[in-house]
Amino acid sequence: MSHSVYLVTNETVKSQELSSFLKSVDAIIDEKNEAKGYVLNGEGQVWIDLVENAIDEYEQEDIEKLRNALGASPKTFICLDISRNPGSGRLAIDVAKAFSQHWYSVIDDLYENIYTSDDLHSLQRNGGEL
Repeated sequence: MSHSVYLVTNETVKSQELSSFLKSVDAIIDEKNEAKGYVLNGEGQVWIDLVENAIDEYEQEDIEKLRNALGASPKTFICLDISRNPGSGRLAIDVAKAFSQHWYSVIDDLYENIYTSDDLHSLQRNGGEL
């Protein structure tokens, strides 16, 4: 079993750019899709995948929440599918922080919470997980 969150940025991230990012975090890249891969750390595992047209799944009020958190309209959605294995939630934080070094982004937990990079730092510092 796993659970998913979205990394959301107000920038356009193309498949080739995401592929470069995946390589930078030592992801194992899907042979059929260069914009999809996964990272491992011990038992921890996180799948990373560019989601086309994800904004179509959102209600207007949720788009507004993302816009407020980003300071601009959301453009690119990356799904982090987080394994339930130990360490996966911490690994997801590491991936999100690495992503935020390239593109300003927030995490949408697909419930009601939006996490900024400050929130991720706090989670990491306190031993939390996504």
